[in-house]
Amino acid sequence: MTREEACRILGVAPGTDPKEIKKKYRQLMHRLHPDAAPSVRDVHLAWQVNIAYGLLKQTPSDALRSSSHAEDSDTSGSKTGPGKAGRQNVWDAPVNPHAFREREILCYAEGQDGEILDTFSVARGNYFWTTEEDFPLFLRSIYNCGKELLDEADASLGRASAPACRHKIHAELTYLLAQQYISAAPLLKELSRKVIRTKEGQEVFCFLAMLETEGRAVSLAAEAPLCPGRLKDHRLYLTDSAGRETGYLSFSDDRLYYVIVPLFEQRRVLVRIRAAGDASPSGRVG
Repeated sequence: MTREEACRILGVAPGTDPKEIKKKYRQLMHRLHPDAAPSVRDVHLAWQVNIAYGLLKQTPSDALRSSSHAEDSDTSGSKTGPGKAGRQNVWDAPVNPHAFREREILCYAEGQDGEILDTFSVARGNYFWTTEEDFPLFLRSIYNCGKELLDEADASLGRASAPACRHKIHAELTYLLAQQYISAAPLLKELSRKVIRTKEGQEVFCFLAMLETEGRAVSLAAEAPLCPGRLKDHRLYLTDSAGRETGYLSFSDDRLYYVIVPLFEQRRVLVRIRAAGDASPSGRVG
């Protein structure tokens, strides 16, 4: 989708003030919110409105990067049965044909004043997550997949109530299921702070992170190297040059926990980590 097409969908002129664009978006989504059974046309239009608004919120350079990512992806859709015709082929994203289970693509419906009224499904399939899809809603769709699986397991075992450990199992299942719908290679380029190409032609993706010291007294000079130590509970713990454990990596962007950390767990990347300076009073090193 181009910016011109996005303007046409929202009914605004190029260069319209962002506040007016947001107001128009809210009006459209309020009208399209499926209080009952939505028509195929309305569901598809709601999807287009969400994509158009997301595009117009971006700067032109950001939009160019997203467009490039979309062109590099396989955009074949996933078809649903006749009973789900209202959600068929309305989401343009690459598909993982080997995913264990289909998931829903969720969108927000907002009121006139910007308050979130509800969420609704615009598609269902084995779709990879892309940055056009709101990440908290992606996690909710994966959480719902996990709930369906656990409900089926409880029913097959004839359980009258869920076991006490279900909450912990559900959280772990959500993390593992999410990996089936995240294609790390294109996302590394899109989410990285910058990309460096080595003399050998390899791409190096640069990210900002924090070191959670967990109360340790850590003193690190700027540019001091840090090394991967161990993985525990989906956290990468680091050591200094003397082999002392300093803490674990954290990110301000929650999406990186689901894109980068699994690569560490699967030993699919080489990493070089350097400190920016000493720890802050909160126990973090930038």
